[in-house]
Amino acid sequence: MNTVPDAAIDYSAMTSEQMIVATLKIFCGDGITEIRCLDAHGRKKRIDSGYFDDFGKVSKLLRPYVLSKRTKGIYFVINEVPAELKARAANRLEEFA
Repeated sequence: MNTVPDAAIDYSAMTSEQMIVATLKIFCGDGITEIRCLDAHGRKKRIDSGYFDDFGKVSKLLRPYVLSKRTKGIYFVINEVPAELKARAANRLEEFA
């Protein structure tokens, strides 16, 4: 399923968005991952989440969460996620999920 590329990835030459895409590809391959943003934008108990197979899209959607500096944490699931879960929030972040 998930394979680490033969050559080491040079993160120093990448933008933040490119780093997110590269990391998700290492851990998730071509599969689906769940992204969760805890205490999103500084709002207690707000969890925004979504299911993604378009890692380029999620890298752009995460930008405001990172820039707000008030989001407690951003996590992704490295286990295989069933494709059916994409119906909940396909390639988008659902607020207060």
